[in-house]
Amino acid sequence: MRERVRTGVIGAYSGPAITLISVILLLAALHVAQAVLMPVALAILFAFLLAPLVKGLQRRGIRTFAAVIMVAVLAFSALGTLAWVIGVQLASVAADLPGYRSNIIKKIGDLRVAKKGTALEKVQQMAEDVAGAIRMPNEKGANSRPVPVTVESPALIPGLPTLLEVLAVSGFVIVLVIFILLRQEELRHRLIQVVGHRRLAVTTKALDEAGQRVSRYLIRQGIVNATFGGAVTLGLLIIGVPYAILWGVLAANLRFIPYLGGWMAVLAPTLVSLAVFPGWLQPILVISLMAILELTMYMAVEPWFYGQGAGISEVALLIALAFWTWLWGPIGLILGTPLTICVAVLGKYIPSLRPLALLIGESPPPRPVPVFYQRLVGRDEPEAGRTAREYLDAHSREKLFDDVLIPALAWAKRDHEADVLTDEDKRFVLNATYRIAAGLPEEEPNQEDTHVSKEDGTHHLGMRNGQAEGPRVCLIGWPARDTADEVALRLLALLIRPADCAVRVTSNRLLIGETLGIIERERPDVICVVALPPGGLGSTLHLVRRLRARMPETNIVVGRWAGGRSIEEWQDRLSASGVDQVGGTIAVTRAHIVEMLSTAPARAERL
Repeated sequence: MRERVRTGVIGAYSGPAITLISVILLLAALHVAQAVLMPVALAILFAFLLAPLVKGLQRRGIRTFAAVIMVAVLAFSALGTLAWVIGVQLASVAADLPGYRSNIIKKIGDLRVAKKGTALEKVQQMAEDVAGAIRMPNEKGANSRPVPVTVESPALIPGLPTLLEVLAVSGFVIVLVIFILLRQEELRHRLIQVVGHRRLAVTTKALDEAGQRVSRYLIRQGIVNATFGGAVTLGLLIIGVPYAILWGVLAANLRFIPYLGGWMAVLAPTLVSLAVFPGWLQPILVISLMAILELTMYMAVEPWFYGQGAGISEVALLIALAFWTWLWGPIGLILGTPLTICVAVLGKYIPSLRPLALLIGESPPPRPVPVFYQRLVGRDEPEAGRTAREYLDAHSREKLFDDVLIPALAWAKRDHEADVLTDEDKRFVLNATYRIAAGLPEEEPNQEDTHVSKEDGTHHLGMRNGQAEGPRVCLIGWPARDTADEVALRLLALLIRPADCAVRVTSNRLLIGETLGIIERERPDVICVVALPPGGLGSTLHLVRRLRARMPETNIVVGRWAGGRSIEEWQDRLSASGVDQVGGTIAVTRAHIVEMLSTAPARAERL
């Protein structure tokens, strides 16, 4: 027995442990093999971007090889030309900046005058003192060691190894992109063979969706960024900032970094304007221009152009960008969004990755039931009421009760039985739910008022201006077990309001004999027993048998709301016990009651 328990404990912890170890090994492999994986990831990214162009040429009758070569030559020639222009422009900027030395010195002097005697000056002085103390040599000469001298042979061309490395990686990426585009169908078939034919449909859907979402994101983002770069260039030309085209191209490329790139693009033209112009007007205009353009693109153009964009949560995307940057550096910042999209797509089709997809993907709007219930558990009744009213704006009262309020009562009952909610928590949820329901706007004018008796907890309807229209009670509600069932019946009473009928909901605190005495005295047309999940079938059957023995001619309706599939079992068992109708929702139960009331004989005839 102990061995079985030990085996069970080990099995319970082995799954999460294996998953954690697998994640750690995967991260280590990604970090160690970044020199190989980064070019491969770049090549796949370019393949996703260029694949739609290749397919477009193929549909026009051009062979695959010719289409791939044409697209690759045009795309990489454009990228190479752009990189060369940016490099030349940056070299020109670096060469021109020393000529604006006087303006830079003047700006620094203005800043020193502005901060004189302020807290900023004190902080700067403290930092300078600390730095001086660190640089100060030790009085005993402990640190006066001879500095080792190393002799290195000078390189024939400074920077040549770095240049060769960049060219080698670029060549590898270009060749790999061409072969991926040429063999994309073959690669797809190989991948399907690896995962097996049993997962053929899932693999096909995942590959298609990942390719479509990444390609769509890159193309649309490229159009938006090009528009942004053109607007930046035009604005800077009007202001008179040198090298406006360079800053526009740089801004367009930096915007591929979500949420941060647009603001990073402000820095370079602002610094140049500070160095070039003697006054402060032009730098302020540059900052204002960039801020207005970025806000316009983010708040107006992007939502209109492609809605939700990458389909990734904004917070999750920022965290993912930080992760990929930590893992692969600046290249990871560029590849972060496409890689995160692929992870989100895989999470939709691979069960083990589904929790990760829920965390990073843009989830649909939350269902009103969890929101409503969460607000009540948190004792935020006004916010819960707002959630209910928002749902009522698009649905009927019956739909609101069935979809939001009744499930909240059932959840409170379930959590209370599981010792998640205390007695006080459950009482608050139940009472607040009824207060919210009673305070909702009426669907029809001149509806009857509601009165709850403090003596026996009964619920009377059919009253106007505080005066009862008559003593007749045509419907009595009997909670099967507890207060949650009683509140559910009170919600039903809010929906059943005939002008000539009163509805009484008995208290769950009454004994069965006391409730039967009320029923025999009132002689209602319909008796409704409600039992919310979980459980309750045994107690409901007991009440129904007692009722049928005392009132053989009275209509009996049982409400099993929010019960899910258990309604079928209840239907069979209760029908055999003499129940006339069983309602799985409050709307169905109300329909049964209204039909029974419409066909019930007059009270005088029955008496």
